[in-house]
Amino acid sequence: MAFELPRDLSWAYSELGIDLPKLNQSERFELPVPATFVVGSDQRIRFAHVEPDYRRRPAVEDLLGAVQKTAR
Repeated sequence: MAFELPRDLSWAYSELGIDLPKLNQSERFELPVPATFVVGSDQRIRFAHVEPDYRRRPAVEDLLGAVQKTAR
């Protein structure tokens, strides 16, 4: 999953030496959507947090709780 960035931000990435289209191997100016998953030994997803805003992260307690439940 990815989201497309506004083209008017391309200057900022260029200033940092980041060529997103080259890194993505396409003409798209996009970034992956940050995500956190806890997967059980049975290959089933036990916890998922998908959020385009990288500053919004799952609570540590929620994440640890999911890991502990999966380990049982």
